[in-house]
Amino acid sequence: MMVKNIFSMHEWGINQFLEVVLSIQILMFLILSLDYFGFQIPILRSLLGFIYLSFLPGILILRLLKIKNLSDVENLVFTVGLSLAFLMFTGALMDIIYPFFGVSTPLSFASTIVTISSLIILLSILCWVKDDGDHKEDYINIENTNLTLLLLLIPILTIFGTYLMNFYNKNFLTVIILILISSISVLGLSKYFKPVLYPLTIFVVGISLLYHNALISMNIWGWDINAEYFLADLVVKNAYWNPHIYSNVNSMLSVVILAPMYSMICKLNLTWVFKVVYPFIFSMVPVGLYSVIKRYTTPKISFLSVFYFMAVYMFCCDMLQLARQEVAELFFVLLLLLMVNKKLDMLKGFALFNIFGMALVVSHYGLAYIYMFCITLTTLIVYLRGTRFWKHLPSFQGFRNKLGMLNSKFTICFLGIFIVTCISWYAFTSYSSNLYTIEGVFYKVFIEGFGSILNPNTAQGLSIASSVEPLFFHQVTKILFLISQTLIFLGLVAALFNKSGKFGTEYLTFSVLSFLIAGCGLILPYFAVSLQTSRFYQITLLVLSPFFVIGAIFVFDLVSRVIKVKFEGDSVLKATALFLSIFLLFNVGVEIEPSMSLIALNSFDYPISNSQESYGAEWLSAYDKNNANIYVDYYRRVTLTKYFGGNELVPFEENQELSRQSLIYLGTANINGNQIALKDYNSNAYGDITYSKLQDLSQYNRIYADDGSEVYLNF
Repeated sequence: MMVKNIFSMHEWGINQFLEVVLSIQILMFLILSLDYFGFQIPILRSLLGFIYLSFLPGILILRLLKIKNLSDVENLVFTVGLSLAFLMFTGALMDIIYPFFGVSTPLSFASTIVTISSLIILLSILCWVKDDGDHKEDYINIENTNLTLLLLLIPILTIFGTYLMNFYNKNFLTVIILILISSISVLGLSKYFKPVLYPLTIFVVGISLLYHNALISMNIWGWDINAEYFLADLVVKNAYWNPHIYSNVNSMLSVVILAPMYSMICKLNLTWVFKVVYPFIFSMVPVGLYSVIKRYTTPKISFLSVFYFMAVYMFCCDMLQLARQEVAELFFVLLLLLMVNKKLDMLKGFALFNIFGMALVVSHYGLAYIYMFCITLTTLIVYLRGTRFWKHLPSFQGFRNKLGMLNSKFTICFLGIFIVTCISWYAFTSYSSNLYTIEGVFYKVFIEGFGSILNPNTAQGLSIASSVEPLFFHQVTKILFLISQTLIFLGLVAALFNKSGKFGTEYLTFSVLSFLIAGCGLILPYFAVSLQTSRFYQITLLVLSPFFVIGAIFVFDLVSRVIKVKFEGDSVLKATALFLSIFLLFNVGVEIEPSMSLIALNSFDYPISNSQESYGAEWLSAYDKNNANIYVDYYRRVTLTKYFGGNELVPFEENQELSRQSLIYLGTANINGNQIALKDYNSNAYGDITYSKLQDLSQYNRIYADDGSEVYLNF
């Protein structure tokens, strides 16, 4: 069946293109007008608002820049990336400029919708004025319709599975879906799956894995996301962004601008913006990554490489707790995609490099620093490759491969702009907290940590690697991780000495540097704890994931030479796919006792609030008008950050004397277990959470109580 290719909409004839764009704009006005007069249509405003914000600006900018002849996957991820960058930069400029014209609430709903709509119309006019009459009638041939529909059914069933979990405490459907998803790694290599279906399959697997965790609970859960919620909520309440709040997160427009915009336009509570919209944005990362890897390998190897990236538990657990990093990784992948592109016009590529580079800077400081380090050294190596100095270095065949976008006169200019933007933005927002953070990391690693290399007490990565897991299945999971990491190392070594030249010089350089970063997290004191070991590993997999499959192929090739048996056809890839299937099941916890599984978060102590705890926290935030100290244990301190930002929250300690006129907050785990979770904040070791018996609180006044939370007042 042939249908009009919506992914290349920016290449349609101008009349047809503007008909679609302006129809969406008019429909948006209509829905907002009906909503204003009280005629609300459930879900429609949220769905249309999401399409309006996530796709319309990007598709207009692609048309205006006349970027053509991209693949459907590239068109999709570029469109989403440009839309997000447009929203962040527009919101920041509104916040800076509008107060000069007497607008005290520059980020109110009225200001936001008027500004975005005006810019959409302006971009449409510019597209019409600059139209050159060159257009393409492109169609998509939808093959295997039944298989396509079956794939699209998986995310729907995943959502229904979380509904059963939240309201009936039944996880059987989620377990079935996860087993089905794990089998896709093997089924994807069968004759029924053609390569044209791989991008859709990757999207389905990615969004299903993300939603199966994100939609657990009616509240947000996890670590940093509570602080992100607090800062985004300040913008929604005050209708402006204060860039002078001392917080690393406050500098990130991916949180303080993007989340409020989606919340206002889509009329969604911030909780659901973080639980629904951000995982969708992040699901574009593996789709874009597939396009990057496919430039150097076969579709099947690319598919398995991206499947490995998604199978690691950080993808569907840790990342859901880091909204800013979900957005930033999309820009990181887009920059990789530009770097390996050998066909895009240099001037247009330079424009996109700067847009996505600046968007990365304002999305996540850690990832921006890592990219700055990698792109600087990669540019240096690309430059040195053409000099006599290169001839005196060890001969790695991989570094002789053809160059891509970085072999251009614009590279140094882009690098300069990126570094200046990075330093300037972090210097002039949030009282330079992000610069102080990186300064503190350097001090702890190279000054305070000098002489502590390979010490598990200071090197968090080594602490994790050397620890013994309490459960057998956790120990098996660790072994599977070690196997996959060994294969990545072997695959990278094989690529470096590969004479066939599969990987480009830029990509190989990025890969070596990423591997070194992962190694630093393992051995250097205080290095991994600055961003957490799991996050470092997840970030490096953006570049290193294909070497897992390359390493598996290398090992099987070595074995075949030793035993003198040749493996036929795709047998090596099928064996790798089977490993991935098992690896995914262990990572999502299907084989573990349900009380320890990620699909049953409510059943063990974790930074997650039930409804009673949320009611108690909301009551406390309304009661505490004097900013009194609030004593909480470790996990409750994390969840209460959503309401207080962390400034008033004091962690419990052993034999602690509470200050006068202070408050005590207890959650369900504290009440039912009569215990509090304590953390040694001076330790960098893995698993340093301990539990202590809750002290007698009869001497304090209990001023609030429900079935799951209590608040005490200390006079």
